[in-house]
Amino acid sequence: MTVSVEVAKPGAEDPESEGNIHWHNVVKMCYLLAKLCSILKSSDNPMPQESTNEDIRVWTKNMRKVSCDQLVFLWGFRSGMTAGMIKSLLCKSHAVFSKEFDVRLVDKNCAIVVFWRLGLSETFLDAISSEDICDSLMEIALEGIRASSYETYKTICRLGLWEADLVESLDKALEDSDYFTEVNSATNSKEIYWSSN
Repeated sequence: MTVSVEVAKPGAEDPESEGNIHWHNVVKMCYLLAKLCSILKSSDNPMPQESTNEDIRVWTKNMRKVSCDQLVFLWGFRSGMTAGMIKSLLCKSHAVFSKEFDVRLVDKNCAIVVFWRLGLSETFLDAISSEDICDSLMEIALEGIRASSYETYKTICRLGLWEADLVESLDKALEDSDYFTEVNSATNSKEIYWSSN
């Protein structure tokens, strides 16, 4: 998906001005949200369709329905890694990745992993945060790779914890466990459509 954003930039004469910094953050957030929307297509609108905007097209054909509980946000990997490289790295790290899964980059610093079988996302999150972490998974954890559930992303959205970068937002949410006391555990899990393209 290609998203082009063109906005008149106020105060271009002073690139360090507070207005320009906020403008830059707004543009980055708009791009990030458009990218997330293209990856996490909501099941609220499952019919194949194309937006009326000629510059942004989001198709919902060739989709596979998946629960948000089956998604994991992953970050902290080396710069320049592709989704294929991350998938290859994960395959070698834990038995949970011997089952079918997919990886999509949200931006250059963050990816989303989808597990096609229920329960595997929890198994992976438990394994990577465990004190008894296995050797191969420990290697990627020591490299700085972090993981969190879709619930963390949902908390960021609900509580307005957005930073200019998704990774900063995820780190901020995980640093303060008080944010998660506000999460209603009775909330129904949402489903999305994951593109097979």
